[in-house]
Amino acid sequence: MAAKKDFEIIESEIHKFKSKIKTKYNQDVYVIIKNVVHMSSLYDCVILTAQTHSPGFVDYLKEKKMTRLKEVVDYLYCFYHIASIFGFTKSAIGKFSGRNHATVIHGINTANNRLQMNDKEFVFKYENIKQTVEEHVGPFPKNTEI
Repeated sequence: MAAKKDFEIIESEIHKFKSKIKTKYNQDVYVIIKNVVHMSSLYDCVILTAQTHSPGFVDYLKEKKMTRLKEVVDYLYCFYHIASIFGFTKSAIGKFSGRNHATVIHGINTANNRLQMNDKEFVFKYENIKQTVEEHVGPFPKNTEI
């Protein structure tokens, strides 16, 4: 239980730090804690990847805006899929992303289909996000299949 309390304190301090930098310098800061996988760390990796490959759509992801823009939806479906691989429930993923669990289930199923079909555009995004997650968060769980 102490570890959970420590993590809550760390999260609080990180939030204060991020807010201070945003206020003072108008810059976003992404803090990823290694060896503790938190859904926000996975989402930050999606945003980092989008900043590199699709900078025009980053604001939609940062602000979790509702949209049907394919580029944004692709990143969300990648996030749903990756978060589920890391063991987060569909309800928790939905709550975090401002969607319901049915949307998350649809996104995971669509991601699975597009990965299996080797949809080049989708696989490119997914693999780049996966690489960012592995660099900043840690390795993917080994007992998963696409």
